[in-house]
Amino acid sequence: MQLVEQMGIFPDRYVRAKRPALRSVIQAVIATIRMQKFKEKWAISKEIGNQVSRFVELKRLDSGRRR
Repeated sequence: MQLVEQMGIFPDRYVRAKRPALRSVIQAVIATIRMQKFKEKWAISKEIGNQVSRFVELKRLDSGRRR
């Protein structure tokens, strides 16, 4: 601070950066946890969808061969 004052800039020593409120921090943590859970559920759902589409495709190909 002394170096800055020597340059001719006199900052207000009592002004501090406002920290985020505890409530905001807690909401951010909860949101992050929810996003992680939804990401895992979405990956499982996506894999099931891929398996179903592969099964349908195989059945379609198999029924085409029988004709």
